[in-house]
Amino acid sequence: LAYRIRSEGLYSDIFQVTVHPAPVITDLKATMTFPPYTQLPPETLDLLPPRTTPDTAPVPPVITALPGTRITVTGTSSLPISEAAMQRDAATIAGKLAAEAAKCTWEFDVNSIPAETQTARQHCSVTITSDHQVSSEPTRFEIHVGKDLAPTVEIEGLDADTLTVQPDQSLEIPFSVVDDFGIRKVELAVRKGVQEPSLTIIPTVEAGKPGVDVAMQQCDGSTILDLAALNVKPGDTLSVWLRASDNRIEPLGGPQSTDSRIITLHVAENAAPVGQQAVQQQHENAQQELRTAINHIKKAQSNVRQASESLHPQIEDPAPKPPQGIPNPDATT
Repeated sequence: LAYRIRSEGLYSDIFQVTVHPAPVITDLKATMTFPPYTQLPPETLDLLPPRTTPDTAPVPPVITALPGTRITVTGTSSLPISEAAMQRDAATIAGKLAAEAAKCTWEFDVNSIPAETQTARQHCSVTITSDHQVSSEPTRFEIHVGKDLAPTVEIEGLDADTLTVQPDQSLEIPFSVVDDFGIRKVELAVRKGVQEPSLTIIPTVEAGKPGVDVAMQQCDGSTILDLAALNVKPGDTLSVWLRASDNRIEPLGGPQSTDSRIITLHVAENAAPVGQQAVQQQHENAQQELRTAINHIKKAQSNVRQASESLHPQIEDPAPKPPQGIPNPDATT
């Protein structure tokens, strides 16, 4: 628009006023490149929040990442960009302008999170400035950084935590290992008395496929504990468990390990078969569970009776009593 000032017959020069529109972020995407050991493919996410009504608050998009993930954010503007900035919590990241005047990118790595937390949340916003130094409205999104979880390892089939074994016995220990990204190794740990445990690596790579480089996320198998090779004698006590490690790399904290439950082995000359001991243990566990259930039922019955008496203190049993000397047919023994 143009204007000038008039006073009676005098006129000022003509002045021009130019209004430059604010740039608008028309496209904003994030590409997540995960750590190589996870074997996860890159993932792209749209960071422009969906349109909302005036009564609905916009919900910022969420990027889910792991420590060690590299995030590349690419933005496109409705106008040429002179500068661009991303605010990531308290840090400011300058954007890299592309050859096309209306595009820019930001690149950064996701760091590790505190050991005591499972997920860390980071608040981000992107703002671009046009050639005429007019800034856009900020576009907000969040980054949720989750942990690489430690593996889980379970001893299957052997329900008893304490077994009696013979000195020359071979004990089969079935197991199941699961990890979110990859199992590095599974070890059998044996401790005799109070000695330091000895660890033996259990082969986990599928037979016939040497050098397999694909990370296993689940491994079901078994290993044999040869008691004769341990030179045990009657009266000795062994503690046996499994240890599983994942494939997390050293720059991100190294492999994580988890131990299974411990099985205590008492060495004796005349030990019953392991299967028989397991059945006996199951029987004892079932009896204990039954006793616990009966106690809970008795307690519940007592609570119901007390509640009924407090709610209906004046109501008597409407059932007529049988004459004296005649057995009540509804009575139970």
